[in-house]
Amino acid sequence: MFTAEDKFYIEVTGDALDVMKYINHVADPAAGAISTFSGVTRNNFQGKSVIKLEYEAYTPMALKKLEAVHWAIDELKASVPIWKKEFFEDGSTWKENPESRRLLQAHPGPGEAAPAVPCKR
Repeated sequence: MFTAEDKFYIEVTGDALDVMKYINHVADPAAGAISTFSGVTRNNFQGKSVIKLEYEAYTPMALKKLEAVHWAIDELKASVPIWKKEFFEDGSTWKENPESRRLLQAHPGPGEAAPAVPCKR
């Protein structure tokens, strides 16, 4: 189990990335989600073949910007009505995103067409 201080695990490294290392670090049966970002590049740029990438970052700024992932997830939950069906040994139930209750008046439940919702930019 993680404490409140362990809510986020953000690392800037010069080593090769091993996504499973990070997933295993934060995996917890009580967790609702694990968010990872894996960037890739095209094999060409302006007509030249790209054979290798090296990144450089100002670590304090990179860490601050990576924390924006938490904001993005909260914004998604608040602006998109999402339901999930949880299954138990004795039955199942549909659950709504409590963060998006304001949208639920326009969309009464799962399985029905949702109206278009403008995206904040």
